[in-house]
Amino acid sequence: MTERTWDQLIEDNENADYGEAWIPDQREQPATLVGTVRSYNIGPESQWSGERPWICNIEDRHGQTWSVWLNRDVLVREFEAQRPLPGERIVIRYRGRSEKASRAGASPAHLYTVTIDREQQLPGFLVRPAIPAESDIPVDREFDQLIEAAENVPDADVVEEGTDDALPF
Repeated sequence: MTERTWDQLIEDNENADYGEAWIPDQREQPATLVGTVRSYNIGPESQWSGERPWICNIEDRHGQTWSVWLNRDVLVREFEAQRPLPGERIVIRYRGRSEKASRAGASPAHLYTVTIDREQQLPGFLVRPAIPAESDIPVDREFDQLIEAAENVPDADVVEEGTDDALPF
């Protein structure tokens, strides 16, 4: 495999064709996108939130490339739950907007359903719920319970180096 220089990698990324943005609620586009996940990229910084959303590049059944911007809460949660991988077939359905907002002052949510053509579900550690935004420290409730249960267990015997005592295992 020929290695590309850093400049070539940067140029390839800048010149990449991510396809047409799939925004079925604002454009005359299909409400259901069926295709194959090709890649993921990070989008530009949002002028409103300051965040850089992920973009999923999908090639539909007719060979057209679409970019699905993961910047709507319901769509992001669907992708987090399903974890579509490059090469997997995917169906994304836009189901319209919810009837009312989830909280006062908010707009009604855009609703999506994501289905992956996969024989087996991914392991649980890949689909664990996201860590709350307030903390960057992972929380593992099961591990915390194990620590609490282990607090009453006496320490193990220490075997000094150089002794002839046989190890217990």
